[in-house]
Amino acid sequence: MAQNLHSFRVTPTCFRGRNMLYRLPGMLVACVIAAGSAFGATFPAIAMRVSDEAGNPIEGAVVLLRGEAAGGGFYLHGNGSQTTNLFLVETQTGSDGKFHFDKQMFWPHPFLLKTHDRRTHITVFKEGFQIYSISTGFDVQGLDGVTSWRWNDGLIKLLRATSDTERYDAADRANDIAWLSITNAESKGCGFVRIRNFMGAAHMAARRAQGARRLQSAYERLLQRSAEGVTSCDIRQTEAR
Repeated sequence: MAQNLHSFRVTPTCFRGRNMLYRLPGMLVACVIAAGSAFGATFPAIAMRVSDEAGNPIEGAVVLLRGEAAGGGFYLHGNGSQTTNLFLVETQTGSDGKFHFDKQMFWPHPFLLKTHDRRTHITVFKEGFQIYSISTGFDVQGLDGVTSWRWNDGLIKLLRATSDTERYDAADRANDIAWLSITNAESKGCGFVRIRNFMGAAHMAARRAQGARRLQSAYERLLQRSAEGVTSCDIRQTEAR
């Protein structure tokens, strides 16, 4: 999407031609899109470090970065609960426990004038530890929630999962976050290609989790959707195994 950010041009032709009143609604939408494309937003490059409770760096933790917006609804200003991803990427921590993300360029108005409640999430997951999530607050009117990160260069401490219940809960939540992330990305769930490592880690944790019920991983739910013909994506592209 970022590559096409500046492909539109705002010109006076938006309001030219005969029978303008009949075409006004469509032209207004076109002009809003054209004008807005000149004001695309950017989430900055960030870096953080992940350690255990004792301060030892954790290598191989999977980190998910997701920008989200809500919108839709009946009123012009938007009061709906539809959600979509503004950006979705993943990375892993190195031997020093550090990770970084490059800047993310995105279109901040997926629901046009009805876009609201923008925020950014980071989720850190490694089997054997409790899952960690941090989010900016909803920014109803502005873009601060998806264009800044006040925890840059900060430290994230993961707590060890010391019981079957804690390991089960971590796996359950990781798969819920994975499912939300990929179904927000595309209508047919093809967003998994962006977070294959997170999906794989969550899938393996779900297979080993011991709890009151067997966990269905996000990967298994995708397989089910594929069998039902809901998605045409090649599910085998995931690294879950």
